[in-house]
Amino acid sequence: MKKIDIIARVALIVIAAASLVAIVLQILNERTNGIETTYEIITFTVSIMALTLAVFASLDGLRHSRELKVMAHEMRETLREIRALDKESENLEREVSHELRIDEEILHLLREHGVGDDSKRHDIAKQIRKVAQEK
Repeated sequence: MKKIDIIARVALIVIAAASLVAIVLQILNERTNGIETTYEIITFTVSIMALTLAVFASLDGLRHSRELKVMAHEMRETLREIRALDKESENLEREVSHELRIDEEILHLLREHGVGDDSKRHDIAKQIRKVAQEK
């Protein structure tokens, strides 16, 4: 059980116990008649209900505050991950762009040396890949 829930239960038990004691003392008070006692008990009960609602509202506010902190932390973590993915994506884009430029240069050189036939170009490209993979 969470600490805040334990505090809430203890606070409500204390309020309930104090209320019962106060009501019993009000009933046992010999100076007031029945109508005055009833009025005072009703007034006291309404004030206790207001106090209980205030306790619940403050506990709810604390709970929401904690949840918002957790959500903010998760959002910051997610943002860090997105930024890391963005950097990785930019790096991959640069690598692909670099490889594309190299491929274009190879294609240009192959055309300059008269290797215009697709099958010859593919054969030479395979040889180049094989050499590059061996390194």
